[in-house]
Amino acid sequence: MSPVLDSDSFVFEQSIVSFVLMDIVVQQLELRYNKFIENRDRDHALYSFNPAYEYMVIIETQPKIKEIIENDKASTEAKKQQIVAQNLLPKDQERMLNKINRSSLSFYYSEIYRDVYVPMTKYKTALRPLTHWEIVGSTKLFREKFVNAIYVVGAFLVSIFSSYDKKDIDGALSMAKIEYTFTQKKYGTYMERIHAALIPRLLEICTLPKEVATTETLKNKIVISEKKGIYQSGKEQSVYSIGKRTKRFRLIKHLLSKDDCPLSELEKVTNQDGNVVMKSIPEINKLFRENVGVSDDLIIHNDTSGYSLNKAVFDIVLEQ
Repeated sequence: MSPVLDSDSFVFEQSIVSFVLMDIVVQQLELRYNKFIENRDRDHALYSFNPAYEYMVIIETQPKIKEIIENDKASTEAKKQQIVAQNLLPKDQERMLNKINRSSLSFYYSEIYRDVYVPMTKYKTALRPLTHWEIVGSTKLFREKFVNAIYVVGAFLVSIFSSYDKKDIDGALSMAKIEYTFTQKKYGTYMERIHAALIPRLLEICTLPKEVATTETLKNKIVISEKKGIYQSGKEQSVYSIGKRTKRFRLIKHLLSKDDCPLSELEKVTNQDGNVVMKSIPEINKLFRENVGVSDDLIIHNDTSGYSLNKAVFDIVLEQ
């Protein structure tokens, strides 16, 4: 029988886990941001879109970060109300309100959320081809008429020389327009401001007392069972049911023995095209989080562009 922890020990233990996990989150945010900056600096701004999206995915799966942003939003709104209450001249009021926005974490977050996270998430998770406006939503496309002229020609050529459905082509082109919009200089500034405001606040959470810092890191144990599926040890009732003969299970099992697995290797293991493999990984992570009841992904995309199981957060074992 396991020893019973008193309430103080339990709270202390939970605090350790919280600190350690947040430190890992900070590391993951740093990796995505550095990748974003690397592409921007090399004038590969189109390729900076995906790291920015991955950065936002981390934010959206971390309740503590969302809490920080919501608190900032509430504080920003309170400041705006104080300005409005002063009955300033319209131009002066607008200038003051803009100044408050430009010093707000939540303002920059909402811009990236609207123009990066929302359209990309809809595109990646849609069960049917989406229309142009369903993907674009409230994103204001940059130089839309000029870009449309280019992409109409591109869509025509793709339709002639490929077997892709027109709806799939339209969806891909809509995302291409959004990625082109993201090349605007302002989005580099937005990402910089988010990172500069967010990381110090998270590092405050990660600052452990000396006695806590020397305590052994605790990880949640994840069992990958060929019979039952994937679940957290001690919580078998919350299981991600996945058949052992499926290609997704084969992919997960293969990653157990790998610390950094290239996409080309996963293509061979699953006998699938690389795009199919890449699209399946976010879906696996979503089902894993929802069914197992955790906030972290099972599979992570490494800075080397390879993939691995999230062994930094989970103690993962195979049960045959």
